[in-house]
Amino acid sequence: MKKLLMALLCLVPITCNSVFCQSPQLYFPVTNNSVAGTFNADNLMIDSNALSSTYNDEYGNSGIYFKFVDYAIDISKQATHANVTANWQSISPSLASLRNSFQSFETEFGDYYLRKISPHITGANVTGANTYEIVFYGAPVHLKSVSNALATTNVTHIKVSPSFGQLLG
Repeated sequence: MKKLLMALLCLVPITCNSVFCQSPQLYFPVTNNSVAGTFNADNLMIDSNALSSTYNDEYGNSGIYFKFVDYAIDISKQATHANVTANWQSISPSLASLRNSFQSFETEFGDYYLRKISPHITGANVTGANTYEIVFYGAPVHLKSVSNALATTNVTHIKVSPSFGQLLG
């Protein structure tokens, strides 16, 4: 009876059209025979579900860097090692479109903060003064979606780093 049941199961194609089967299944890749978290400071993950629309895409909470075109956030000079953060409400009200875009990111992707890369550099026309990393709280986000959303705003030099190509290759 057991053999007959197994034979019948092999003949019946198993398909899964439920939302669960199409949802991303995230994992940390293994590199150099060690857990990737050792080399993966941003805890980037890969979607391993072949049925998911984001199959093989990267997910994470941080690791997206960008530069505001305009001097959007006025933060006073801090020590080089300071951890200076801001949110969409810190963006100048005179840049209403940019501010609204970053507010919509919170609705779309969840709570986040902006970490200034060079807290010791200030000024509207100074190289490095407008460079930030976006860091999300909670569940990992689809980094390509965040990067694409950033590309619709007034920011440049969008970079997801380290990418798994760099991490694994």
